[in-house]
Amino acid sequence: MCGIGITIKTISTSCSEITGHINPEETGDNSNQESSTIEDSIWRSISPRGMGTIYPPKKHYSPFKVVYLTYRSRFSTTHEPGDQQSSNQADFEINFFVSVLHLRGLTLTQQPIRASETGNLLLWNGEIFDGLSAMIDSLLCCTFRRNKITDVENDGQAVLYALENRGNRTIPGVFLGIEGPYAFIYHDVSLNQIWFGRDPLGRRSLMRLEEGDSSQRSTISLASHYDGQATLRSSELATDSFFYVDLNNAESLCTIEIPRGSPPIILNRQIPLDLNTSLRRRLVNISTLYQTDAHDSKVAILFSGGLDCTTLALLAHSHIPLTESIDLVNVAFENTRAAANSKRSNNQTANPDVFSVPDRRTGEESWKELCQLTPGRIWRFVEVDVRIVDYLKYKDQIIELMWPNDTVMDLSIAAALFFAAWGIGSCRLNPNSDECIPSYSCPARVFLSGLGADELLGGYSRHRSAFTSESPWPNLIEELQLDIDRIPTRNLGRDDRIIAHHGREVRYPFLDRDVILFLANLPVHLKCDLSLKKGTGDKLLLRVLAQELGLSQASQLVKRAIQFGARSAKLEGLEKGTAQVRLNGLPSSTTHVDTP
Repeated sequence: MCGIGITIKTISTSCSEITGHINPEETGDNSNQESSTIEDSIWRSISPRGMGTIYPPKKHYSPFKVVYLTYRSRFSTTHEPGDQQSSNQADFEINFFVSVLHLRGLTLTQQPIRASETGNLLLWNGEIFDGLSAMIDSLLCCTFRRNKITDVENDGQAVLYALENRGNRTIPGVFLGIEGPYAFIYHDVSLNQIWFGRDPLGRRSLMRLEEGDSSQRSTISLASHYDGQATLRSSELATDSFFYVDLNNAESLCTIEIPRGSPPIILNRQIPLDLNTSLRRRLVNISTLYQTDAHDSKVAILFSGGLDCTTLALLAHSHIPLTESIDLVNVAFENTRAAANSKRSNNQTANPDVFSVPDRRTGEESWKELCQLTPGRIWRFVEVDVRIVDYLKYKDQIIELMWPNDTVMDLSIAAALFFAAWGIGSCRLNPNSDECIPSYSCPARVFLSGLGADELLGGYSRHRSAFTSESPWPNLIEELQLDIDRIPTRNLGRDDRIIAHHGREVRYPFLDRDVILFLANLPVHLKCDLSLKKGTGDKLLLRVLAQELGLSQASQLVKRAIQFGARSAKLEGLEKGTAQVRLNGLPSSTTHVDTP
């Protein structure tokens, strides 16, 4: 048994202070350093788990063996060559803690266990009862004997060997092959990632403590347990996932979750490649004919703040010059119920925001997340507020445009797209300020839509319903196949008519042929796992990608249809979505369609 722990801290550093890369190195005497409360807590808690002497010397912690290593790691976020924007860089200070109680084998294994060639580190608290047989046999029969190592019962060395020689296997894939109790922390120096997890039954403890909110987290720590952890409010690490912290792409620490049995990480390298290719095809050579200012937006996103559109927005960012802004068009219909409830309450001070609909709230949160991840980019949050009188004014035009689609559900979706494509509203430039441009007209002629992700990656409620049947996987596969087959005949024509009416063109990166072929050919269990809860198992592959990009909040959002998120559904009553709608007594052939 061992006690393991780690603290990861961000230390912001200006570019002028940085001279080269700081390689990981073991610190010398730390006696002059004052440990933080968390570090003290880890020291005190894991020391009783091992016997020996203190290193570095800390008199008040003797007589237990605790190895305290400090690494200084660094990442940088830079822009394209020639970009006038300065690079953003920060230090990460990583402190490892471990105590060892020697229970197996002939000799005590020092921890952390370090790979001599790569410098990768493993903190291991566990035992292997089965699994990794091929790797372990190779290790025991060849490597140990060649290096004259006689302790053939060293599980930690076997795990590190398997990690170092995993080939095409992923890091989670190595641990999925282990039967036995374990908790681990693994620092992959080349990937600049720190992985951690527990066995699926939770037979070894690993607690987590995070400081700051998810968007501005400055410290993440893990420990077998903390001294005073009830006061610290630490939480037990879940056993249904593996986790890692990526030190490459965010100044704010973000823990990324990989559910057990989820897609191999290598797939998440392919998806951004295909999506980026798809986006590049859709973003190059956009005409500037309609631009009145070089800084005007040429591209807008139909933006609810959900997983699909937020991921597209962040990927599109890399293909659009920083000199251009990107419009995030967010539509909200007047919430008549909120206004009515306010009147009924007779509360003279009540002043409800009738446009504070679900999509507006998630839109603001995801906009804020995008701004934090992309310094230097101007994201214009365009708030299109639709009053009931405006909806009624243009209702017949919308019905005309969406024909032959003629249901109440069609109308509620088409209305949301109609006013979003109109693109007239107020505009905010800073998520931390209420200042806005009160009258703004989106200049972009190209709109990006996230449509297609739900069909390809199991995002609809009907997919979950199919999965809860007696034959979950076959029925889910059949339902997904139906959705793929329906793509050519679905409502894209309707949406094109609605959006093109305003002189805009909508483009669908998820419906790129290569993206469809790639996703359609993946085994279904690599795309979604609907045994997991909503917001986790649906569109699992895309959620992992979003997390890797740094979208820690947007990656967890639950699917919400546009008509419910924007509150365009049931504006006039309680009609069923399948009910037919009609023009106000006028034949469609005699109805003139105007532009707002």
